[in-house]
Amino acid sequence: SNNQRSNSSKGVRFNDDVIGRSLHNLNNELQSLSSEHGKLKHEISKTTSSKHQQQKESLNLNDSDDPDENDSFLSKQDPLVDEV
Repeated sequence: SNNQRSNSSKGVRFNDDVIGRSLHNLNNELQSLSSEHGKLKHEISKTTSSKHQQQKESLNLNDSDDPDENDSFLSKQDPLVDEV
């Protein structure tokens, strides 16, 4: 009975070690994944914001919401517009 008790406590200790190591490894992986995720998110937000910026700029070049701006643009391009 005494012998069994020491064996079972050894078994428990061994399991604790294994679980502890597993948790430690998982924690390390989680941390590296988390920092990788942060980098990727930052990278994505950088590229998407610059894409949005480019789209905005190209939209502004092609078309303006301000009708006056479009008129002056047309009159500069085509002298007939003023006569009409």
